[in-house]
Amino acid sequence: MPTRTEPRRTGTVTPSTVADKIERPMSDQATTKPRRSARGWLDPLNPRTPTSRGVVASVLVVLMLALAGLIGWQAWQLTSTYNADERDQAAVAAGRDFAQNLLSINYSTIDRDMQRVVERTTGDFRDQYTGGQATLKNSIVQSKSVNTAQILAAGLVSSDADSAVVLVAAEGTTKSPQNPKGVLRHYRIQLSLSLQGGRWLVSELKFVG
Repeated sequence: MPTRTEPRRTGTVTPSTVADKIERPMSDQATTKPRRSARGWLDPLNPRTPTSRGVVASVLVVLMLALAGLIGWQAWQLTSTYNADERDQAAVAAGRDFAQNLLSINYSTIDRDMQRVVERTTGDFRDQYTGGQATLKNSIVQSKSVNTAQILAAGLVSSDADSAVVLVAAEGTTKSPQNPKGVLRHYRIQLSLSLQGGRWLVSELKFVG
């Protein structure tokens, strides 16, 4: 994150200081001779002298730098907020996509269907799924089941820069020669996701209802 830097402090001329200079006796003012430069006399009480113009220019530069810094910081804040919202939306979309693929397995295309699930997982959960893949495949092929799913809702539970928890509500229908009309089931799935290489991958799955 960029760090905030406070603008440098510059000297100020207060009304009491100006009044003090103006109210000095004329004899005191007369004894102090203004300095001479190549452009003319440098009178600190004359706002048109090069000295006062330089002070005004310096103050303006400082103010412009401070304003530029403020605008830059606000722009960074807006960009950070937008990026966080975009990241969270991507996590929810990945959760929906994973649940859809997980619950949509057809015995006639099972290898391709299960590979789509594997490609969206990571870590220990990937090992668990691939470890039980053969058993699941045999069960689906033997029963000649066709599983379809519809995602009803999905929402973000929590998130940070590289992890998120998404809750998905879905319903799935399983049809087979034994149940041609299909069996309807409802699912509530909690998914833990990890952001890796620009992709949200599922690292943990829990059926919560």
